[in-house]
Amino acid sequence: MIKKEAFRRVILPGDIGGHRLSQHVRDVRQALVDHLAGLDVDAFAQALHRAAISEKEYTT
Repeated sequence: MIKKEAFRRVILPGDIGGHRLSQHVRDVRQALVDHLAGLDVDAFAQALHRAAISEKEYTT
């Protein structure tokens, strides 16, 4: 998800505040909803499992 442009937009200093910032938040919220709606839950669960096993190997 972090590689998707919708989640990596730069907010310009002039856009911090008021309507522009609210619109940025709305846009990112919609991108997140769209991302989650298309998420392959089984594949994500497997990736989480692999990450958990990997972390456990490095911490024990």
